[in-house]
Amino acid sequence: AKVKDKAARKISYAQFEAGVREMAEKKKVKFEALAKELMLCGGPVIEGTVAEKNKFHDDKSLYTGTHGREDGYEAYLDTPPPRPKATQVEVEVGYGPADSLEEVFELFSPNGDLDGRSFAKMIKDARLLDKSLAAPDVDLIFAKAKGKGVKLSFRQFGEALEAVAQRKKMEFDALAQVVMGAGGPRLVGTHAEANKFHDDVTTYTGSHGIGR
Repeated sequence: AKVKDKAARKISYAQFEAGVREMAEKKKVKFEALAKELMLCGGPVIEGTVAEKNKFHDDKSLYTGTHGREDGYEAYLDTPPPRPKATQVEVEVGYGPADSLEEVFELFSPNGDLDGRSFAKMIKDARLLDKSLAAPDVDLIFAKAKGKGVKLSFRQFGEALEAVAQRKKMEFDALAQVVMGAGGPRLVGTHAEANKFHDDVTTYTGSHGIGR
């Protein structure tokens, strides 16, 4: 209530950060330490109930009728053919190594300054995350580099990379080469494996086999 506008029901990111800073002052801890604790907690915790064991539900040997058949034949006749299993593969679309850090910055921030999500993706795509640099560390580096703003300018982007290099105990030029070598954003898609019972319509049965 103290950080939000009087008529507002929600707060902006800047107001949220101000609230966290005030909380840190009251708890007499550093803002960075409290911010890291909050990020490690993740999102909301959802609570629910677990059903008690039920013999007539859990023991399938007690099932009768169609439910007692292992093949479920009657239900099978009106069931579509099995869908193909999907395998996740990484697909790079249109991006190779960049010629400069400026080019990397522009690829990850086509609309201007670089936001936290894009900065974190750039670090991940460059495969820089490890024991010395975890995702919460990247978020803290971004928060420190942006200052009171919401996004990073190119100058602040360079300062953030310097902090990453120090964290990983690398020379800045070596880190820059890794980032430029990774280039722009990497996109992930899915590709379905071949499935005889889905692809070969001659194997269809029941209503799905009519009129093929």
